[in-house]
Amino acid sequence: MGAKRVLIERADGKWGWQLIGSNGSDIIATDGGQGYNSEDFAREMADKVIGGHYADAEKKIRRRD
Repeated sequence: MGAKRVLIERADGKWGWQLIGSNGSDIIATDGGQGYNSEDFAREMADKVIGGHYADAEKKIRRRD
């Protein structure tokens, strides 16, 4: 069994997502907590991130001041 993408309806009415490991308890990736206004948009963003849509994003390191 592989990882699972889980959409979550939050108490504030927004939607989030998590990528859960095959053991069912490890969170591999998440939306970061900002939430989305619709289930469809949360699904779309999760699919883009998980599917590698942003794989060619510029990579940077931010150092503490």
